[in-house]
Amino acid sequence: MAKSEMCHTCYLTADKCTCLPRGKGFSQPYIPSLFFYHPDKSKPQNKVIYSLKHKDNSELVGFLAKELSVRLERMLSENGVSAQACIFTWIPRKRASLIKDGFDQGERLCAALAAELGGKSYPLFVRVGGKEQKRLEKQERTANAESSVFLNYCMRGVRATDEIERIDEIFRGKTVVIIDDIITTGATLSRGISELMSSGASRVFVCCAARYEATTKKNRKQKDL
Repeated sequence: MAKSEMCHTCYLTADKCTCLPRGKGFSQPYIPSLFFYHPDKSKPQNKVIYSLKHKDNSELVGFLAKELSVRLERMLSENGVSAQACIFTWIPRKRASLIKDGFDQGERLCAALAAELGGKSYPLFVRVGGKEQKRLEKQERTANAESSVFLNYCMRGVRATDEIERIDEIFRGKTVVIIDDIITTGATLSRGISELMSSGASRVFVCCAARYEATTKKNRKQKDL
């Protein structure tokens, strides 16, 4: 049922919606995803995301990865990209959340999707400080992302003098896919795209399990009817 919910802007179902977040840097025709996320906690899709974030459920991760892999591979193919040649990565959780739950749901979903499609998964980003995006106003989210999300120049086993060259070599000239559990405004992903493109990535795509429906004047009026 969640996948069949209609977008009030493009009139396609949630899993086929072509509306992109307003954040800068999105060059893909649409974002492969499964359903829209709503503040209403009684919605089944919200329970799925809650379980993904807070429960150690490998079966759920595997199920979402299989569902997403079909949509992601289709979008990559439409853009002339082989999934096997892509570098997969994710935006890490805040340290406090990681300590509380003991795992990073983005990392798990990314690893599972990469395995499904035959790509390689790397920890290309690090999060330093910052606040939870969901607790911020729209205008504050971009500034928060820019001050807390960076390329991971401190990968384990890399000498300080080799760090920048080593991290760039992983994705230079290649297509990178950033995997996320949920997209709200797209500010954090826009930051990630900017970091990768300015450091040598050929193209950057994003994919997520859930996202907020794009808000426009048009669909706000229709929802109020």
